[in-house]
Amino acid sequence: TVLPLAMTPAHDDLISTSLSSISLIINSMLDQAEDPEKMIRLMIREMEDTLVEIKSSCAGVMANGKTVRRQVNEARKREKDWSDKASLAVNKGRDDLAREALIEKRRYLQKSESLEIELGELNGLVEKYKDDIRQLEDKLRTARGNASWIRRRV
Repeated sequence: TVLPLAMTPAHDDLISTSLSSISLIINSMLDQAEDPEKMIRLMIREMEDTLVEIKSSCAGVMANGKTVRRQVNEARKREKDWSDKASLAVNKGRDDLAREALIEKRRYLQKSESLEIELGELNGLVEKYKDDIRQLEDKLRTARGNASWIRRRV
């Protein structure tokens, strides 16, 4: 499965870098800004936009996970169907058909195993996004608190 651009390792690095540098940027900008209240409002708006993007990407990965889960279930069902057909062929003395059915069974088993690996990766990515969302929400709360403090100070 090809992951959308927003879910690449480069995007993860961007998020991590953004989260770790937001506090430094806020403090630096506030120290240098002519209008600290305006600067922090802009920072908050940027963080809110980033949060929307991350949540959207997370929702996309969750939707992909549901699709893959359905594909896993379908592959398992077909695997069982081919296993039943192989048993029936053996009972009927049709070893040639039984071999073909077992080949198909193996194919669906491999497909379900591959999809389960993919599902595990998607679940890991969802957890990473949730962690990024929590971190960004914490930074956003801090920035809003700073904005409130600045408004009271000015």
